Amino acid sequence: MTLKPWTILIAALALVLGTGCNLTPDPPADDDDDAGDDDDAGDDDDAGDVTIFDIQQGDVDEDTFVTLEGVIATSGEWDEGFFVQDPAGGEYSGLYIFSYEDVLAQVEIDRGQILTVSGTVTEFYDMTELQVTNADNIEITDFGTEPAAEVMTAKALAADYEPWESVPVQISGTVTAAADQYGQWAVDGVLVDDHFYHFEPAQGGTANKVAGPLLYEYDQFKVLPRDKDDVDVEGGTGPEVVTIFDIQQGKVTENSVVTIEGVVASTGLTEPYSNCELQGFWIQEPAGGMYSGISVIFWPKSVTSPTLAAGDSLNITALYQESFDHTNLILQFEDNLEILGSGPAPAPEVVADPCAVKDWEPYEGVLTQVQNLTVTQTIADLGFGLFEVNGCLLVDSKFFEYTDCGSQDMTPDPPMSQAITSITGPMKYTYKEWKLEPYGPAAFEGWTP
Repeated sequence: MTLKPWTILIAALALVLGTGCNLTPDPPADDDDDAGDDDDAGDDDDAGDVTIFDIQQGDVDEDTFVTLEGVIATSGEWDEGFFVQDPAGGEYSGLYIFSYEDVLAQVEIDRGQILTVSGTVTEFYDMTELQVTNADNIEITDFGTEPAAEVMTAKALAADYEPWESVPVQISGTVTAAADQYGQWAVDGVLVDDHFYHFEPAQGGTANKVAGPLLYEYDQFKVLPRDKDDVDVEGGTGPEVVTIFDIQQGKVTENSVVTIEGVVASTGLTEPYSNCELQGFWIQEPAGGMYSGISVIFWPKSVTSPTLAAGDSLNITALYQESFDHTNLILQFEDNLEILGSGPAPAPEVVADPCAVKDWEPYEGVLTQVQNLTVTQTIADLGFGLFEVNGCLLVDSKFFEYTDCGSQDMTPDPPMSQAITSITGPMKYTYKEWKLEPYGPAAFEGWTP
């Protein structure tokens, strides 16, 4: 597990939710002689003094109604909004304007327009927006020249995205992931999305230029090229061949599509989520040892789950991502999994005293057998299908619980102080806790589930 942000699984589930917003309306008009203009009540004496910099640096409270004067449009309309920027450019100079289809139908936004915009400052899933519910609050006052996109490498941008939220940036680097089924690809781990312009680069290509506003969506920052002039990519040879050791020891860029050859399934197919839409299993390098294991997750709409058994030898091409510090390979296309043959399951790494392990990080995804156990907390104590052994290690029940997905109709629930000779399963990191995932009843010795 390399300690990076991002959660791909939450991202994958969130794709079914679509975009949305806080539906708080703009303030009503004052009851005065000028009340015929909607939302004039928000235009107090200080409204014109607020800037995008003020909003993005947290100097304006959420749900405050403000007016931005002299901002410049840096995109046309996308989804239910568009991007604007302070003409001064630089850090914290960009903002997303959210509105509604019926509102945007009354205006025509183009890049380079100088605008006066009034709306409510809102954080939508940590993306700062100005929400506008009245077309009269979008006034085109002039035309101008957009500030030049901030030029940097993809790796420099990834070091600190926050100042560049909604700002047009221009990155360069290597294409580390080709376009997936959602139109997303990556440059040195920085995601690029096709909300404005669809482009399919070859992995391994050289991105001389990828430009566009920086969107924060589904817990990830993404560059949004607006047209063909925002993309200059050449070459490419396909996914890099790496090992699980490379990934688990931080030698592979996150959001890269990679090929791993000749690995061995350490578990069969399992259903690690109660909605049964995301399925997966664990694999290991045949040599075993520390850093040799990793979990594989299927996208629900793109992959038909194969028949898979522990000991199967595999070639896999998949997207490497971190989900809340848990390392995953995301199998996006079923043709990217090749079963080479079958054989014995890998031998587990043996841990005689789990409490002596001060850092489970090297064991992440590795088939592990912990020995000499006593139950110190039960499922009745902890809930969520968890129990504790030796006062120091949680044991989970993901291989047992979900009968509607075809799993076994049981949950291991040993009583307090129950002695158990050993439990075997891959180590997993979720909810900031290390947990052992026994692969079935045969994973227990000295006690029968």
